[in-house]
Amino acid sequence: MEKKKANKRFKRGLVGVVMTLLGKGIRYAYKVDERVKAEIDSLGDNCTIKITVAPVGPSLLFGKADGKIFSKRCDYDTPADIVMSFKGVEGALLMFTGRMGLGEGYAQHRFTIKGDLYKVMAITRIMSYVESEMFPKFITKKIMNPVPKRAVNMLRFYLGMLFI
Repeated sequence: MEKKKANKRFKRGLVGVVMTLLGKGIRYAYKVDERVKAEIDSLGDNCTIKITVAPVGPSLLFGKADGKIFSKRCDYDTPADIVMSFKGVEGALLMFTGRMGLGEGYAQHRFTIKGDLYKVMAITRIMSYVESEMFPKFITKKIMNPVPKRAVNMLRFYLGMLFI
């Protein structure tokens, strides 16, 4: 039983790390990719998006406030305009490690979304652009169709994302 709890704790920690990197990736992509900038700007100012794993987290809050983009870890109960909630850590791990695409995860009911449908569609495009920058081409071919074109070199994206 202890081993099962430790395994779940490890998975939650790994999902938390990848969520943090996703948030940094979104912030950096906003600077270097015009498509991401246009999508985030279309959401409007003071729009917040929360990605969380039920029932206790980890959770990522990102969006635009006062003309600046932000991303940060947050509590599970933090309110947001749009909430993407994974039903379990296993589904979140599959999606965040590039073993399952956003569309396939939604089709398998691995997460729910609450919020304005128009804004949700923009968020899916943002995540597709960022995933295409973060994952190598052989992974993105499996999880996306069509694969969005990269805005910058992958190494430059990783370095920019880590030092933002």
